[in-house]
Amino acid sequence: MKGGDFLTRGHPDWSDLECMLALWIYHRLDLACALKQKVNKAALYREVSAMIPRRTAKAIEFKVQNVSACDPRPTDRKPIAPLANKQERLQALFDELWPKRRHELEDAYIMARTLTEHGTPLEAIEQLPAFEVAATTERVHPKPIVGATDEGHFFIEEGRMSWYEGDRRTRSSALTKAARDYYRAKAIDGLLRCVVCGISFDRILTDTEVMHIHHLNPIAQADSDGRVLPVKKAVDSVRPVCPTCHAIIHSRNRLLSLEEARNVWRQADDTRRSHT
Repeated sequence: MKGGDFLTRGHPDWSDLECMLALWIYHRLDLACALKQKVNKAALYREVSAMIPRRTAKAIEFKVQNVSACDPRPTDRKPIAPLANKQERLQALFDELWPKRRHELEDAYIMARTLTEHGTPLEAIEQLPAFEVAATTERVHPKPIVGATDEGHFFIEEGRMSWYEGDRRTRSSALTKAARDYYRAKAIDGLLRCVVCGISFDRILTDTEVMHIHHLNPIAQADSDGRVLPVKKAVDSVRPVCPTCHAIIHSRNRLLSLEEARNVWRQADDTRRSHT
């Protein structure tokens, strides 16, 4: 072997899945730093090396340092010192996944760990439909974790604890209660009904609230500081909808109006009648 081949065991080119596992380690280290938690870096390197026998733990460490070089943040904000080495594919994967799709790194790790534990070599994992990478560097598509054992049985792994890092909008429980009370009082029969399909759960599920409160003006469109409204105006800006209708309203790349959601039900009903 020549040069650094002893680190990569004769396999100098890193696959997309191998790079994503290095990105996963970097993500784990970054989360540990953000939460001020101690982490055993060497153990992470050994764990991933065990999944990739063609890479030593030291090679994994160097690759994670290459990932650090892709991170545009100042060095003092990175979980590990960078190892400068221009790697276009690694940079492309970092740019694609790091800003908003880090959860897919967890998917790739769980898939690789699960399948290698069942004796599937990494080379075979990379050929599975469960892990497809576009031919260009513009898009990476790890699919849900699905694999097949030698016996042909399929399995799915879920429920494993993972960290989520991101921003979320606050919601007012006071508005939810006020809106439910208002629309119940407004109804002739005193029942809280979905304004789209008309269903009510009040007489069936008496010990819990099922109806959602839908914002006609999405809170996602508010300024980062949120918005402050008088109670009456806030209640007027929302409507009670059942969970199914709420999902329909948010099922497109834009918000459906209440009438458009009703049309979905009409079309579904027409389809049902045509098959009876």
